[in-house]
Amino acid sequence: MEQTQSTRNRSKIGFWYTLPAIVLLIIFIWPAGIYCYKKRMSMGVTAAASAANVGITFGILNLLMGLLMFTVESGDRSLDIGTSLYFLIPGLFFFLTGINAKRFKANFVKYERWIEQEGLTSIDGLASVVGKPYAKTRSDLQKMIKKGVIRDAFIDDDARELVFVETSEAKAVKATPAVQVSSKGRIVPQEEAKNVRCASCGANNKVIPGRKVECEYCGTVLR
Repeated sequence: MEQTQSTRNRSKIGFWYTLPAIVLLIIFIWPAGIYCYKKRMSMGVTAAASAANVGITFGILNLLMGLLMFTVESGDRSLDIGTSLYFLIPGLFFFLTGINAKRFKANFVKYERWIEQEGLTSIDGLASVVGKPYAKTRSDLQKMIKKGVIRDAFIDDDARELVFVETSEAKAVKATPAVQVSSKGRIVPQEEAKNVRCASCGANNKVIPGRKVECEYCGTVLR
């Protein structure tokens, strides 16, 4: 069963939510840029993390500009303060959301490895391998469930366990015959797919050994 969302995006990103479009919108129509930036942040761990650098960069530039405007005296102090806040408020927003997105991805990757690849669902066990207290580990997992990057799961506090609910899709996969029969009535051997982590974007892909496959999220050839 595929337990986590991996680091992939939830869906194909539209033009207005690509990084070049967001940068142009922030420069020329910053309210629209902020809107598209926020939407991009909700499109999955990878989409948010890749936009984080844009947010941090614009955040720092706006904060510097705001501080500069605050030190300049034009004769109208209220105007100086208003101009300063015009840059400081969006600057703080961009910077903090960017930092949080990068931290969230780094945190998620730690848990994903043990949950998806090692099958570890004990919260005490996860707390031990990621080096965090039980309460913090539970909080992290609850946040990931809420954001949808860990899907079809809930926390059983009595068992201190992360429990995955078997979906109808997973049941259908289990019900699929283990072998296929050719048109001539011969059994076609099935090769077992393995999880391979993309070196470029960090996403997990199902790969059959011996076949050349591209990462379905960034196009990098997997081996």
